[in-house]
Amino acid sequence: MRVDNMTDREIVAACAVDFRRKAQEAYDAYQSTGMKRYDNAYHKYEALAEALDRDVQKADIRQAAASLKSELIMLASAASRAKLPSAPEGALLALAKEVIAVGRLYGYDGKGD
Repeated sequence: MRVDNMTDREIVAACAVDFRRKAQEAYDAYQSTGMKRYDNAYHKYEALAEALDRDVQKADIRQAAASLKSELIMLASAASRAKLPSAPEGALLALAKEVIAVGRLYGYDGKGD
């Protein structure tokens, strides 16, 4: 496996695929020979693949949470500016549009308007 141009997430996902392949090979060997060592190898590789898959999912969740946090900070900053007495006319409307745009980015469909 060449990891030169791969992100960490892609490397972990590729390792999970590799362990799934090894698990399948061990399972096939166990089915044809009945040797316990292949059954043990199957369970070991399958557990490793599942752990790596969970890690990839957690990384996706962490990335989404970090993105949502930065959006919330940006909206809070815009709200603070809109509350200032020196805020331009229409600042609250602009803030509302930003909130709606961020909501749509995260799944708000706008049908409840």
